[in-house]
Amino acid sequence: MRSTSAMSTPIPMIKTPPALPDSVRQPTPIILVGLVASTKTVTAKRSSRKSRAPASARTAWTERNVRGMLILQVPALLKFPWLIHGFSTKPGGVSDQGGEKVLNLGYTDWDTKENVLENRRRFQSALDASDLKLISLKQIHSDVIHLF
Repeated sequence: MRSTSAMSTPIPMIKTPPALPDSVRQPTPIILVGLVASTKTVTAKRSSRKSRAPASARTAWTERNVRGMLILQVPALLKFPWLIHGFSTKPGGVSDQGGEKVLNLGYTDWDTKENVLENRRRFQSALDASDLKLISLKQIHSDVIHLF
């Protein structure tokens, strides 16, 4: 099966904490990295009345623009100093997709390994996680349904 989207490859990373005395217990530092696929906007007539998202929806994500990459973070997870996380979006990479430079983090037939490695390096750097090992999973969005 051919992957159609590298924008959906979650990239979790785990870092082992430094050795501590048995008397001191501390959570294991974990870096969660995921990807958010960008959506196409639909131009349609809208009513003149403006609707406003509920407060919970407005604060669901924190956006950071780091060297042209838009990284989304969850405010609730930012409260944990040992947890580094981020969700990438499409802009900010070296991969060429239809004449547009994109941040492709997954190995596909339309991109080179060198581009993917550079995109991953840039993304990890933007999260201040360059020295951490990257463990990737393969996930694609598809209209294929499997019955079990």
